[in-house]
Amino acid sequence: MARATDAHLTPALNLATLLRPPVRQRGSRLYISDMKVRLEERNCFYYPDIQIQI
Repeated sequence: MARATDAHLTPALNLATLLRPPVRQRGSRLYISDMKVRLEERNCFYYPDIQIQI
């Protein structure tokens, strides 16, 4: 996996900052980077920049 750049991390952090209050209000969890996600139907893993666990 390639190292992240400022141009990549800044928008992800800004989006996560905006999403955090409504996500927490719903009782969900917000994760940024380094959290592995498995898509069973494709049998593969991804590391999304942002994910919300409902």
